[in-house]
Amino acid sequence: MRYLAIFMAMFLVLAMQAPEAFAKKRFGGGSFGKQYKTAPKQPSSAQSQQRKQQDASKQQRSSKRGMMGGLLGGLLAGGLLASLFAGGAFEGLQMGDILIIAAIAFAIVWFLRRRRRQPQAQAGPFSAFEREPAAAASASGQQRQAQQPFGQQSGTSNHGFSSTAEQAAEEIPFNVPQGFDVEAFLEGARGHYNVLQKAWNENNLKMVQEYVSAELYQSLVSERKSLGDDPQTQVLYVNAELVRADQVFGEACLSVKYTGRCRELSDGSEEAINDVWHLERKLSDPSAPWIIVGISNE
Repeated sequence: MRYLAIFMAMFLVLAMQAPEAFAKKRFGGGSFGKQYKTAPKQPSSAQSQQRKQQDASKQQRSSKRGMMGGLLGGLLAGGLLASLFAGGAFEGLQMGDILIIAAIAFAIVWFLRRRRRQPQAQAGPFSAFEREPAAAASASGQQRQAQQPFGQQSGTSNHGFSSTAEQAAEEIPFNVPQGFDVEAFLEGARGHYNVLQKAWNENNLKMVQEYVSAELYQSLVSERKSLGDDPQTQVLYVNAELVRADQVFGEACLSVKYTGRCRELSDGSEEAINDVWHLERKLSDPSAPWIIVGISNE
C-alpha cells in the first residue's frame, strides 16, 4: 500500500509537468533570442471596474473553499502520513484512502488545466513577413487561405494602442513608424503563426530561416533537434496583438503577442498559446525586411 501511495504522488507530479513538456514541442514554446519588456493593451475603465467586482466575488468564494479544503486536506494528509509511517491513524492505508488520493490527484490536474484555459516605419521589401501567409505556405508546398500582407504600407492607423497616459503608466514604448498599417500587420501575423507552426511540425527549417535572424535560427535549430520525434501540433485558433513598438539606434522594433489554443494530435492534449515575437527592421536601409529576433513564452 505504501508503494501505491508513492506511485500516486509521482503520477501527480508528472501530470503537472505535462503541460510544460507539451509547450516545448510547438514553435515558440520557449524563450529564445532577444527579449523585451512588453505589456498588453490597457483595459477601459468599465472593464477594470467589472474585473475588480469579479475578483472580489472570486476571493469570497475561494476563501470559503480554502477553509474547507484546508481542514479536509489537513485531516487527510495527517492520516495518510500516519499510515505511511505505520502510525495507525487510519489503521493502515485502506481502499478508501486510495480512492481519495486518486480523486484528489484528478481534481488537481483538472483544476490546473482549467486555470490554463482562462485568459487569458514603412514596410520593407517583400520578405517572409511582408509576404501573404498563403504565398509563404505555397513556397513550402502548403495550401493556406490568403491573408493581408504582413507590414503593408497604408495610411497611419493606431488601432489597438492605448492612450498616451496609459502608455506612460505602463512604461512600454508605442512609437509606431509613420504610415504603418497596424490592422494589416496583425491580420497577416495570425496567418504567419500557422505557417511557422506547420513548418516546425514538418522540420522545414528552411522556411523558418526566412523569418528569423541568424542568431535566433541557430537556437531554434538546436531546439528542434532536441525534440526527437516530429511534433504534431495543431493550432486551433490564434489572435495577435501589438504590445510594443519603438525606434532606437536606427532600428524599428515591434513585439506581437499571440494568444489562443493548440492541440497535440499524438495524445489529444491541449495547451494555451501565450507567446510574444520580437521583430526588428533597419530604418537606414529602405530594402531591409522585418526579422524575428526573439521569442518569449509567457
